[in-house]
Amino acid sequence: AGLLIADLVEGYPLRHAQTLTFSILVSAQLVHAFLSRSMHYSVIERHPFGNRWLLGAVALSGSMLVLSIYIPGINTLLELVPLTWWDWAKISIAVAIHVVLVETMKLFVRILSTLCQKKNATFYNGV
Repeated sequence: AGLLIADLVEGYPLRHAQTLTFSILVSAQLVHAFLSRSMHYSVIERHPFGNRWLLGAVALSGSMLVLSIYIPGINTLLELVPLTWWDWAKISIAVAIHVVLVETMKLFVRILSTLCQKKNATFYNGV
């Protein structure tokens, strides 16, 4: 969908649209690694920077993404093109939307879990 929007609406060349879409997907997955540490707790409650291995893996993967886009020869081999600062702003917005959606889902899970626990406690106390 992102490729279609970038190509049709903004008139990007195909390689640029592919690079932008690829970068959004990779960036969202790197951030999702932190969001996935708990299904019930917010990323902030779980101390996102407590896992050094995860930090290293995300830093290495993020570096590889940037290098694959900007190093001549590698970007040609991977058929990627350099992105502008405006493209990175769009990537940041897309990732922020992803974070909000996942954290909202976790909030609903917590609320439903609390409601179910209260309902079960009431049921067992009444028996």
